[in-house]
Amino acid sequence: MASSRFFRPALLFALVAGVLCLSGCIWLRLLDMKSQMEDFDRWFTVPEGLPFTLIAKKPVLEPTDPEFIFGGPPTIIEPATPERDERRIWRWMKIAMPGDPPAAGVALDLAALVQDGKVNVFSVPMRFSSLVPRTPMLELMRAFGKAKVDRSTRSAKTDVQVAGWDVPDRPALIAWFGNANLETVLRAEDRGPDGEKLKQPMRGVTWRFRLIPANEVTAPAPAGQEAKGSIATITVLIPENRLRPAQLIAGLNNLSFYLTFPEPAVPAQPQPLPAGCVGTESAVTGPAGTGPAGTRPAGK
Repeated sequence: MASSRFFRPALLFALVAGVLCLSGCIWLRLLDMKSQMEDFDRWFTVPEGLPFTLIAKKPVLEPTDPEFIFGGPPTIIEPATPERDERRIWRWMKIAMPGDPPAAGVALDLAALVQDGKVNVFSVPMRFSSLVPRTPMLELMRAFGKAKVDRSTRSAKTDVQVAGWDVPDRPALIAWFGNANLETVLRAEDRGPDGEKLKQPMRGVTWRFRLIPANEVTAPAPAGQEAKGSIATITVLIPENRLRPAQLIAGLNNLSFYLTFPEPAVPAQPQPLPAGCVGTESAVTGPAGTGPAGTRPAGK
């Protein structure tokens, strides 16, 4: 009986230590990847074309590590074959709003390829890749290496100043993402999403996307439960005296990305939605540079 009293606390300690090691080790690997991004061109390559694809030269993340970032397991896992690496897809579907077309089905698919037990490729959702040009995306990735990390909440955020990009206006963004899920009016001196006081009144427009669990791929959630699960958001802040956003914020679980834009000298016309971005992203077969459906290039 005496040994039992000592065994139980020891077992509990071992279990707690295991949980702390699990989350702590993931956090350390994420910090390793962040450190690599400080010297981005040395450790990563980005092929031309869409979707925007990040290839790690020395991968550090294990297959389940992205679940910590994205807030849940992948929606779809496509096992490896002799011709293709394992592909994991996290799918976020826009939370429907009144007035959305019944078959709008706006989806954001983020794909990762796994090779030799490491995640070596990330593919940004096609719709977002088509919205944000290559140069701002590269600037955002490089800036993430210098992102502000809050170790107490295990969160990170980065801010990039972007010039030379014809930012779509509100009607064009609605054409891309459907009707907004939330619109707010922010006064001067109110605090914006980054916690800083605004210098002028702004209108905040937000689209919300829910991570689809694997069991809902064939059986969607019942009505009223669509808002449950890990949520990704895209928010734009539009000043009262401008037609185009001054800032775009992408939020994903504990990550926040801020793109800030100066007022263009000559307003541009809204760009049409690329043909490959209509409806869901099920037609997106694989990251650029890895071959169709994530197949390995010759010689790999």
